[in-house]
Amino acid sequence: MLGVLEEHRGHPSADELWAALRRSHPTISRSTVYKTLEAFVSRGLCRRITGDGTRLRVDGTPDDHHHAVCRECGAIFDIDAGTFPLPPAPAELPRGLAVTGVRVEFDVICPRCRDEKARGESD
Repeated sequence: MLGVLEEHRGHPSADELWAALRRSHPTISRSTVYKTLEAFVSRGLCRRITGDGTRLRVDGTPDDHHHAVCRECGAIFDIDAGTFPLPPAPAELPRGLAVTGVRVEFDVICPRCRDEKARGESD
């Protein structure tokens, strides 16, 4: 399953991966895909993406990067982590929490949605 995830660079949902896996493994269940993705996330093999919040989406791209999520259509775009400097992590967090990493997620409107909205307003 990790190979299929690595092939699908578009931040697939668990259901999209399940559909892709069914071609070669017709008896695989959705539950198996979800459980396997949770195991991958917990072991750092992929990252959970917030996305539109309606379904589990993952990112199999190992390079350090951030995301921009279109709040109209839910498309997710990779943003190179070197594009801008991150603020330093706080020296202390409540309840003894330790920072292990920082991710940035930008809320955006993608060009396609922006163009569709502009066309709709001009009609």
